[in-house]
Amino acid sequence: MKIYFIAENNGETEIVAIPVVQNIEVMNCDTTDEEFTTIDGNTLNLIGGKGLKKFSFSSFFPSKLYSFVSFLNFKEPKYYVKFFEKYRDLKLPVRIIIVDKYQVILNMLCRYNFTYNFRDRAGDIPYTLDITEYILPINKTTAPIESNKPKNTKDNTNITKDKKTKIKNKIKDNANKKPKK
Repeated sequence: MKIYFIAENNGETEIVAIPVVQNIEVMNCDTTDEEFTTIDGNTLNLIGGKGLKKFSFSSFFPSKLYSFVSFLNFKEPKYYVKFFEKYRDLKLPVRIIIVDKYQVILNMLCRYNFTYNFRDRAGDIPYTLDITEYILPINKTTAPIESNKPKNTKDNTNITKDKKTKIKNKIKDNANKKPKK
């Protein structure tokens, strides 16, 4: 399993491949249902929408090149710490992509909580990432929606008559053409 984080800031793209993936905890996707009590004491459940996906994983950033770490992806532990702190502090969402057996199983924008220790006995940096789905806000315009009704019926009628005339003329022209032998 591979985990990638992709961050974009001012036209620059930064990609981080997590060097050691141990285990991903269960994906949690709640609903936004609400329970409330009626006047007569009954409890009702008001069905809501889909909640945000959430999960977490813990691992470590290796301080040396272990046999199970790809030397192509190997970077100093501080590199990863700086990446996650940078985009957390910039308050920008990043994209997480999880690939398992050559298939993308997750591709979403996210925000995260990043906790880490300074080092363990081997010099590696253990960490935990709590991932929460981020959904871009929808920009709704507050301008009134214009009606599809024609504003000036006389002009539209003339346009319609012109179109009808053109169509009739095309039909006549096609009817008058001799078939090719």
